Formats: sequence, structure tokens, C-alpha cells
Amino acid sequence: MIKLTVKICVLLVLCVFLFTSCTNHFKSHSHTEVNFNEVKDVQLTYKQNIYDIKLQFSRSVLNFTLGENNTAYDGIAYKVTPQNCQVFYSGLTHSFDKETLPDNYLPVLIWQFFSENGNVFVTESYDSQKDCCYIERTINNDFVKLEVYENQGNVSYTLIIT
Repeated sequence: MIKLTVKICVLLVLCVFLFTSCTNHFKSHSHTEVNFNEVKDVQLTYKQNIYDIKLQFSRSVLNFTLGENNTAYDGIAYKVTPQNCQVFYSGLTHSFDKETLPDNYLPVLIWQFFSENGNVFVTESYDSQKDCCYIERTINNDFVKLEVYENQGNVSYTLIIT
């Protein structure tokens, strides 16, 4: 009788330990809704270079500006529509027919990523090592991933293109 009671107690303790430890490992995370109708500060990693950009995607139009990164590209702004790509720098503007640009041209890649997902979308996965929600796509043989980090009510974005 005592052996049976001890076995039952050990079994109960093991069950409690097993079930409570599993909930810590399989924590569920809700996916984040992302809205790029308004300008967002985004950290862009492109071909191992890191840039701070301001990005907006609204009504099929992408606007982004390279920030103060201490590079020759600082202050360059792009406006990409379904038809063309405009480049702005130091008061100069140049417009290109989007169809004539290479598929892996950075502004075109970013525009295609957002045009496939829209200006408001929900992340699809969670990375427990980085503690972020993300969405990723392959566009014209390039890997594009948007990571969304939330920390104490602050939201930050990282766009990685490789």
C-alpha cells in the first residue's frame, strides 16, 4: 500500500513538473499587425550594410529615405509606384520607368515586398531566439524578411534583404 502511494505521488510530481515546464517552452505569441500607411523608422540590412531609413507604403506607393548613416547615400529618397521610380537627392530628381530597372534594384525589391503584402498585414512567424515576429518572402531570387520587435510598448522594425 505504501509503495503504491509513493508511486502515485512520484507520478503526480512528474506530471506536474512535465506539464508546467512544457508551457514555458511552448509559449504562444500572437502575431503583430503591421501598418505602413504612416512613416516608420526601419533599420535596413542590405548586402551586409546597415542603414537607418524612413519608410512608408500607402496606396501602392513606396516612399523611403536613407537617414544619417555617415555614408555617401545619406539623404537619398525614393518614390516607387507601379509605373516608375523617382530618385531625389540635394534638390535633384530623376525618374525611371520601373520596367527598365533590374529586378534586384533595392527600391524595386522593397516595393515588390510591400505590394505583395499590402500596407497593413499580419506577421506570420515568431523567432524565439530574437524575440520578434516576422514575415519573409523570396522576391526575384532575393530573400526579404521584415522583423517586428516589441519592447515595453515600443515597436521597432528591421528589414533584411540578402
